[in-house]
Amino acid sequence: MRALQICESDCHGGAARAAWRLHRGLAALGHDSAMLVREKHSTDPAVFAARLDESAAAKKQLQRVKWIEKHWIKNHRTEISNTWFSLPAIGYDLSQNPRVLASQVLNLHWISGLLSPPAIALLQQLGRPIFWTLHDQRPFTGGCHYSAGCRGCEVSCAHCPQLAGDPLELAQACLQESLHCINARKIVVICPSRWLAACARSSALFAGADIQVVPNGVDPAIFRPQSKPDARCELGLDAEAVYFLFGADNFHEKRKGFRELSAVFRNLLADAPFRQAVVSGKIQLLCFGDPGRNLDNFGVPVHRLGRVDDDAALARIYSAADAFLLPSLEDNLPNTMLEAMACGTPVIGFQIGGLPDAITPQETGLLAPPGDGARFAELLREFAGDEPGRKRMSRNCAQLIPARFSVEIQARRYLELYGRALDAGPPAAAGKSDAGPSPLTPPSPAFSGICDKLLLLAKQERRTARWKSLKQLFPGGTPAKKSPSH
Repeated sequence: MRALQICESDCHGGAARAAWRLHRGLAALGHDSAMLVREKHSTDPAVFAARLDESAAAKKQLQRVKWIEKHWIKNHRTEISNTWFSLPAIGYDLSQNPRVLASQVLNLHWISGLLSPPAIALLQQLGRPIFWTLHDQRPFTGGCHYSAGCRGCEVSCAHCPQLAGDPLELAQACLQESLHCINARKIVVICPSRWLAACARSSALFAGADIQVVPNGVDPAIFRPQSKPDARCELGLDAEAVYFLFGADNFHEKRKGFRELSAVFRNLLADAPFRQAVVSGKIQLLCFGDPGRNLDNFGVPVHRLGRVDDDAALARIYSAADAFLLPSLEDNLPNTMLEAMACGTPVIGFQIGGLPDAITPQETGLLAPPGDGARFAELLREFAGDEPGRKRMSRNCAQLIPARFSVEIQARRYLELYGRALDAGPPAAAGKSDAGPSPLTPPSPAFSGICDKLLLLAKQERRTARWKSLKQLFPGGTPAKKSPSH
């Protein structure tokens, strides 16, 4: 089996890490797996950075798109969400890439900035089975990567609640681009969580597609329970305290729920016994990642462990903690949840997205109703005082992940789906490889019709914003011109 995983990156970000782990899992089973990415960060010899068009014309087109994203989309985001909202306009024609033509199966992952709907259409013309692993909602929306509860993508994405003052209906045009270009019935859609699969089935794009649920996996040889006393000793932590751990790549995203988590701890500090436990050091917090000033309002001292890029070091941190806190308001099947549980660390979060796929309350963690910070606080208070429950949930987590969420199980399930697709039709033609750089793919008429208008609006708004900033410096009116003598 020659399978090619196509992704924006190989290990930067949760989606990229999930794709890379799948690739490694397929290779471990003896299959010819490779990754084709825009940005390579690992030293894996089977990961290849695509050669992309870097001509002056291509750079100009990329600059146009970036201008729209920076000076139109960013300036028109509403308070509902600040998760990335991306255009479909950046896409490269990978159909003649040697790695693509040498593969029997193509598996798309997180491809914003690498493949656009017209570029996917060119891949479909090759006749190879195409799978698309969804890591968020973007593939079937008009631009948002998480919808914040909006169900517009089930119809047209008109009047997008994440964009204000959008006379050209950008989101609607983006969704129409996908509907116009992509033959969804010829793609097998793989969702890591039941929640994301339900969203995809309800969408206008994937309503008739073959949608499968295959959870992401972790390597239990790396993420496994370690001696808690030893892990704490190595990290310089108190052997007797109850430690709550949390962390993320991006603490600024509203959907990550860290504002809600800070409110949870302010609530808990109003409880005298809990406050005393914090003051005496019996309850402490650990954090990995770069939270910036997002922890200023927690009211509880936090041990900051910084960014952790090494999986073995991350496994040690999980093992040192008593629970991993996951306050996300929207999420798929977070890698951090599976990693923590694989290390025998129960997870406490809201009952949203893919969390219920792995967390059984009182067995492998605790779940509060969506957004219910008061109940979240109660669960933390109960967990801190229930040592037998903590140990029971820890044992259950350590048993669950190898049995249901290992990368080997994930890879075998993918191989089953790949094999089924190959058996269903004749082999695709080999095609003629073009070793040159992949050119940019022009947008379809569904989107190109508003692209120039968007660019013009973005430039006008940028000039208006600049004028307003100058006017603030000179409240008396128009800034006076300097005389030549000055």
